[in-house]
Amino acid sequence: MLIGRFLMIVPIIALAGSLGQKRIAPPSAGTFPVSGFTFVVLLIGTVLLVGALNYLPALTLGPVVEHYLTAQGKTLLAARINHVSRFTFHASRITHHI
Repeated sequence: MLIGRFLMIVPIIALAGSLGQKRIAPPSAGTFPVSGFTFVVLLIGTVLLVGALNYLPALTLGPVVEHYLTAQGKTLLAARINHVSRFTFHASRITHHI
């Protein structure tokens, strides 16, 4: 595990050293300014979009599952209780009853 973790540091440090040795290019017509209002709006929009794409799918699964369970005539709480009651817990093993 340590080898896998620290092995990734070598190319990252090499990349950082390569970028650190580059000369700073003067601004030209194709340079995107990072000190304006447009940059701030795009940065905040990107952060919000990536955050939404990470968390919203998980938040929408609850109501979707509840809809399908309600269509079957069950409730989410009853389905959880039924699922837990299928397992019998012993001191040395867990037995699953079908």
